[in-house]
Amino acid sequence: MKTLMVLMLPVLIAAQDMYFPDTVFTISGRAYPCTIEQFTSKSVRADFTGDKVEPILLNIVDRIILKSKGEVYNSKSAYVAEIDVLNQINASRTIEVPPPVLSADDSEQNMIEPPRQEKVHQVKIFTVKPDKLFSIGFSYNPIQTHWYQVLEGYYGNDIVTVAENVVDFIPEFSFYLSNNVAIFFNLSYFASTSSQDYLYIRDYVEFTDTDDYSFSSKRSVLTPQLGAKYVIGQAEDKKTRFYIALSGGKSFGKVVSEYVNNEEQDDIYPIEIENYEEFNSDLNSPIILNALCGAEYQLNPALSFFVRGTVRHQIVSATLKVEREYEDGRIYTQKDERELTDNLYFGGFGFHFYF
Repeated sequence: MKTLMVLMLPVLIAAQDMYFPDTVFTISGRAYPCTIEQFTSKSVRADFTGDKVEPILLNIVDRIILKSKGEVYNSKSAYVAEIDVLNQINASRTIEVPPPVLSADDSEQNMIEPPRQEKVHQVKIFTVKPDKLFSIGFSYNPIQTHWYQVLEGYYGNDIVTVAENVVDFIPEFSFYLSNNVAIFFNLSYFASTSSQDYLYIRDYVEFTDTDDYSFSSKRSVLTPQLGAKYVIGQAEDKKTRFYIALSGGKSFGKVVSEYVNNEEQDDIYPIEIENYEEFNSDLNSPIILNALCGAEYQLNPALSFFVRGTVRHQIVSATLKVEREYEDGRIYTQKDERELTDNLYFGGFGFHFYF
């Protein structure tokens, strides 16, 4: 490297009429005017000639002077600040070129020419995506969800809504398409059970009538979702990203119900043909639309922690078909088409592993 600097000396002398705001001092005691372009842990990249940027290893550098910032490196204590910080300062500064010294022979046009100003690196550093594009993670989402079921009974069918607290552990995959746009896919699954016992006694003058039955059901729901998120900004530490997102999906619900009449029955009537389980399953298979906002903190290049809030809109439709034939020959037919909507609000947190 010493030999390289010696070979560069004639070029530097030839470029002495150019303006270089910074100075690199070598261990040998020589000073080289230049324009610093980038700092790294082992070298500094600088323009010594006005048309070419070259690296110089720090092991031959005694100190570096950055115009308007003073000494930013010396061989005893290394850099005076973090390298990223120095690069940001260097990229944001404006270098003013002093006016030329005019001789008496200069023309009038040259004498009235104003001093030139030259801005170096005007592009603002704004890297919002992580160093790696792919990630796999999971989120923890405590949520109060609603599920629906039809209660079977001799006197008709009623749809009831059951509120249930569910903890969702959702695996998620994401891929960054650009600095601030990513697509993601997640998959959730949960299962629950419900049971009800019904006893209704009606006292009449001549007799007492009772309804006594039990109803139980098991529900499982699988929900794939696909979405896109947009990073709207980041904190000054360059580690925290803020984003908004939209996603949608479809739940696939399966409900298995059991109806038990606890009263003694002497005959087989009424004979019933129905689609209760299909109806209950359709009621718990909504189309889902989500709007999300959140923040993600990069713990290291391979791991991040995030928090987010979600507003969910659900739409579901189902058709119940029941046909009952009674002992006296009467046939009762029911067709019940239902469309339900629901809004859920919940938050969650989780981790992403980038690779």
